[in-house]
Amino acid sequence: MATDETKLPAIPPIPSNVDPQLKTYLAAVDEALKVRLGRTGDPKDRAVTVRELIDAGLAENFLENPFNPNAGTPDNTFVPTTTIELTIPPDVTGFSGAGAFQKIILSWDLAQFPNFAFTEIWRHTSNDIGGATRIDTTRAQVYADTVDVGANFYYWVRHVSTSNIVGQFTNGINVTTSKISNSNVSDFITTGALTAAQIQAGTITAASGVIADAAISTAKIQDSAITSAKIGSAAITTAKINNAAVGTLKIANQAVSVPATVQTSASTATTQTNSHTFTVSSDDVSGGNSIQLVGWLTFFSVHLDTGGSHIDIKVNGTQVATFYQNSSGGVTPLINICASWSQTVTTAGNYTLQFDCRANFNRISQSTSGSIGTYFFAKR
Repeated sequence: MATDETKLPAIPPIPSNVDPQLKTYLAAVDEALKVRLGRTGDPKDRAVTVRELIDAGLAENFLENPFNPNAGTPDNTFVPTTTIELTIPPDVTGFSGAGAFQKIILSWDLAQFPNFAFTEIWRHTSNDIGGATRIDTTRAQVYADTVDVGANFYYWVRHVSTSNIVGQFTNGINVTTSKISNSNVSDFITTGALTAAQIQAGTITAASGVIADAAISTAKIQDSAITSAKIGSAAITTAKINNAAVGTLKIANQAVSVPATVQTSASTATTQTNSHTFTVSSDDVSGGNSIQLVGWLTFFSVHLDTGGSHIDIKVNGTQVATFYQNSSGGVTPLINICASWSQTVTTAGNYTLQFDCRANFNRISQSTSGSIGTYFFAKR
């Protein structure tokens, strides 16, 4: 196939000896050819060749054999060239997001440029576009992302043109799903919808902060709903009971027992000991509160001759007081001695109160006996 431009021959003048009618015809043909070849008349009226189309980039060269007017139009004789728009799409404006319970709704202003294709949506768990992932594309100006409850994500969007030219990313926005708050809980939870079976064991505790101070009042607690099985050991301390909060009407008959013991059997031992350890917790003395520890004990002794009874009181091994009563003698003199002790403490710790009881006799080979009577220990 020739690549050089074909040279057109010059058109000779019309012979002078031809028939007048033929001369007129040939003159018209000559005029038409010269106009189409651009040799006369307005240049805008001249014919355009395929070569000129190829040279101008408006058509591709012949893909097969040279053009043959007798063979019909072959496939792919020439292909028009498509113009590619390389303009960068404009920035996205009005980008914002809002969280629902399991949806995050993104929106932006409508894209207004001629070769708009779609908008890309990118997402990441932190404000790092380099680690973000494209999650979808849309031609709309709003997008709903389905997520888990309590989700938190960063989002970016950008426009893309029909020439696959991408625009600039927006600044990242951080969106979190909605939660039920005090202001809207009544709008979303029907009365009676939450039962014990739907609340996971151990999720509502004092330490979790779910229950505000004074949030549970008497009106919110069903009669007999709180039993001893629902109150942990040592869960109710002095710091959790307001002053004068527990009155006589709130204590059932014989509901509170005093830790007292009565020993009535006599003993020939000259010394007997009774003790109790008080545990004062940090809750007991929080906020400047103090705790009073109390002990009380009676001791009986019988002497066949002169003697006496003594009670030594010790706290954590240190003697703090002594009580005694002597006998002047007699057939079976009976001595009854009572000792009491109290101490106010403001420091948490263990306090052991000990009563050492002794029945003394003053003569050799004289018998004596003693027994501890009623006693009690209390922390208040």
